[in-house]
Amino acid sequence: MLFSTLLPLAFAAATTLASPLVSRQTSPFAGKNITLLPLGDSITYGFVDPNTNGYRKKLYNTLSAAGASPLDFLGSIKAGNFNDTDNEGRIGYTISQIATSAAAISNLRPNIVLLHAGTNDALRRYETSDKAIPRLAALIDQIYTQWPGVTLLVAKLVPAEEAAAQTYINDINAAIPGFVSTRAAAGKKILTVDMSTPKLTLTDLVDGIHPTVAGYEKMADIWLSGLTDAAAKGWLVSGGAASGSNAPAPTTSVRPAAPSSTTAAGPTTTVAPTTSSAAPAPAPTGAGTVGKYGQCGGKGYTGPTTCAEGSSCKSAGEWYSQCL
Repeated sequence: MLFSTLLPLAFAAATTLASPLVSRQTSPFAGKNITLLPLGDSITYGFVDPNTNGYRKKLYNTLSAAGASPLDFLGSIKAGNFNDTDNEGRIGYTISQIATSAAAISNLRPNIVLLHAGTNDALRRYETSDKAIPRLAALIDQIYTQWPGVTLLVAKLVPAEEAAAQTYINDINAAIPGFVSTRAAAGKKILTVDMSTPKLTLTDLVDGIHPTVAGYEKMADIWLSGLTDAAAKGWLVSGGAASGSNAPAPTTSVRPAAPSSTTAAGPTTTVAPTTSSAAPAPAPTGAGTVGKYGQCGGKGYTGPTTCAEGSSCKSAGEWYSQCL
């Protein structure tokens, strides 16, 4: 069903606060057990949104209004100002690092995973797009190994302002439907959701990478459309207790190290405590210039903090600052 007709049918009442009973009666989510893991990078985290809600707040509130019960968002990070801010959105992470992050939370038990991954591979030109594609396919297979039977929605990536990054993103986006359909044919509960242009455009971005608040709300609508398709296929289960407990949450995560110059390079990793608290970018600790989208600060970071012309160092939390 087309997105333009899908949401009015499924969510018109859910978004009308004056008609909660109608919304629950007509919603495909009424009484459904939704234990959901938002998985990805800073776009999943909600970076640049002043409240770091990203797409997750509208998504959660709409599912709640539509009668989803139990409703539980999962992840080892908390970011936002709504009822359930758990997520696994790792700022600056490439596909390989997101895979490491997912492995660290195998104790969680989602029945739905929302995956948006590959933007940082494109921004850093981490190897080439033809190598990013099998990494994303491997991450999908890892998700099914960790959580057999999970419903997985894989997003085509939102656009990027930088032309070279967009070319890389186009390559990834073109490949996603193919390997999603292959796994669907093998019996996996998997769908593609399209966040690419024209669903989101450059006017929906605040800094050429991350969506505006309105852009994040568009993402929420697209995820909701995908979840409605999943419900129509009978993939959402009813009732029962929440089974995806966040306790005990992991206390460590892999933190990316940025290239030491404007030349893009593959990430290296180091272990650092997880936090979502904001902190100012540190004073310069190293010589050199950081290319746009590279790391320029964070607790324990010893590299350069001077950003290339046209970008500035912005804090995304105690452990990570990025040239944007």
